[in-house]
Amino acid sequence: MAREILQQADIEVDVLDLSLLTSEYGRNIHPCKGCVSTAMPLCHWPCSCYPNHTLNQTNDWMAEIYERWTAAHAVIIVTPVYWYQSPSPLKLMIDRLVCADGGNPDPTTTSGKTASKAKALEMAGWDYPKHLAGRAYGLIVHGDVAGIEGGSPFPVGLAGLDGFHRCRVSSATGSLYRLLRALREQPRSAG
Repeated sequence: MAREILQQADIEVDVLDLSLLTSEYGRNIHPCKGCVSTAMPLCHWPCSCYPNHTLNQTNDWMAEIYERWTAAHAVIIVTPVYWYQSPSPLKLMIDRLVCADGGNPDPTTTSGKTASKAKALEMAGWDYPKHLAGRAYGLIVHGDVAGIEGGSPFPVGLAGLDGFHRCRVSSATGSLYRLLRALREQPRSAG
């Protein structure tokens, strides 16, 4: 439904179906290793933790996903809610996108993953580059609304994205049309 509505508005659509992680053999998004917890410059943009051939952690789909996010002018995430949380494939992707918000674009400055060099860079005044700034983001959540009584119905980590639009109306179609209007009003970045 979302694809058809956007194509009718003459918007080029690239659908990233994260459900392929559960249905396609060999498709992987490996977990975030938490490099940022040591120092932000240790977290590289795009992530350089994979492939890790020693641990047989290869074929990481995030290598392609980073390119697709970088090429996008806007991102709309349409997702169900499972057990009061976002689905695990979405959570894996969001965790790995931490490098988009302050990640080090030059791994040579930390000699790969040398924690002491990364910490020195951070202490000297890291500028936290915003690699996906200037894009519009939207989220349409469907499914059971129980469990949002005391908190946000939006997956943790998305609300802080620059340009993030929250659409809360009674139907997914209404949400999509409101989001489309917001995306049209969003200025496009040069990147």
